[in-house]
Amino acid sequence: MAGVSAATFNPSEPIKRGQDWSFEATFRDPAGAILNLTGWTVEGQVWDLDRTGKIADLGVTFPAGPSAGRVKFALTKLQTPALLDETYFDVALTDTNATKEYYLKGILPAEEGYTR
Repeated sequence: MAGVSAATFNPSEPIKRGQDWSFEATFRDPAGAILNLTGWTVEGQVWDLDRTGKIADLGVTFPAGPSAGRVKFALTKLQTPALLDETYFDVALTDTNATKEYYLKGILPAEEGYTR
C-alpha cells in the first residue's frame, strides 16, 4: 500500500441537512489497478475543522462486493442535521497486514434542507 497518496473529494453541491446523502469511490493502487478490498477495513469519519468534535461516522458498503474496489459512503438523514457549513472528512483503509493509510479526504459543505 505504500506510496499511495490520498485523493480529494469535495461535492459540487452542498449536502442538505435532514436528508440522506451518499457518494461512491473506486480505490486503485499506484499502477491504476482496482484494489481488492476483501479482508480490508474501510472507515470514514466526519469532523469539525479543529478536530475537536466528531460529527459522524460514514456508513460503508460495497455495492459490487469488496473485490470490485468500489465503496459507497453515506450519511443518514439523522446524521446530516449535525453537519456544519463546512465539515471535514477522511477515509482510511487498513489492509490485511494491518497497514493503515488515508486514501480520501475532503470538505463536505452543508446547507439547511427545509423538506423533512
